[in-house]
Amino acid sequence: LHLQRWQHMLFRYIYDNAGLMLINLLISLEVSEIYLAGFDGFSTNQLDNYMNSAQMGAVEREHQQHVNTAIEAQLLEYSEHVQIRLVTSSKYNLTKV
Repeated sequence: LHLQRWQHMLFRYIYDNAGLMLINLLISLEVSEIYLAGFDGFSTNQLDNYMNSAQMGAVEREHQQHVNTAIEAQLLEYSEHVQIRLVTSSKYNLTKV
């Protein structure tokens, strides 16, 4: 029950993430392997997340950490159904414990 509550809390940070939506679609299409490039995670330094500073919003450091945690958790869940390979450096660790 505790894990489910934690996952539900994290979901609010990623429910609209286009990359995760695409992975979900690919799983439903029964793709066996997905290679991700540029799925590097969010930096707590806002300037590192955007090419143009005009795109930046007022996002707190803690929020970015929650987003990274939520995306990593979702990627790990997806990796139960499809092989996911990160071909560029990433903050996400997809190694199962």
